[in-house]
Amino acid sequence: MAYINLQLILERCREVLTEGVVLALRSVAAGSFENGLFDQLTDGDKSVRAMDVPIIEPRVASLKKSDASPPSMHSLWLYDLEVEIAVVRYLGEKQRLTSDARDVVMAIAMRDGDVIAQAFSSPGALSTTVEAGSTNIVSGVMWHLGSAAGRVAMEAGKPGLIETVNRFGCVVQVTAQT
Repeated sequence: MAYINLQLILERCREVLTEGVVLALRSVAAGSFENGLFDQLTDGDKSVRAMDVPIIEPRVASLKKSDASPPSMHSLWLYDLEVEIAVVRYLGEKQRLTSDARDVVMAIAMRDGDVIAQAFSSPGALSTTVEAGSTNIVSGVMWHLGSAAGRVAMEAGKPGLIETVNRFGCVVQVTAQT
């Protein structure tokens, strides 16, 4: 008997992307991404943090009771969950001044969605945290709903950034609190 634990789901997303967790298929290499993206950071701070390694932040985008869920008086509840993974990549002076260099970074930034999608769709990848906390994600997988180059921030003489947003969906199964 429990409530949905969104904290464990976000924690597991971070683990898969930043800690080099070995999955049955399609692991993300350790050091590919780092935690450290916070809304309160300025664009300059985000850019500096992402200078060596792209920084990420998983966020809950939406949560609703699934149409496939049994009636409310049943103890089994299914939720449709959407998670956004924001990724910030550094743009330097070269990318600010030349479109070819900028295009390379933007292509890599959009590829991040594919890298994440392949890891999140590996069977059981998101079932439990490293500390064995159950996420209750059905089959332990999320599917890729899409990626978008959210925004580019560049100012002369300052480091810039490209922030992409990658959306993923899953079903979470919860046995209702009694």
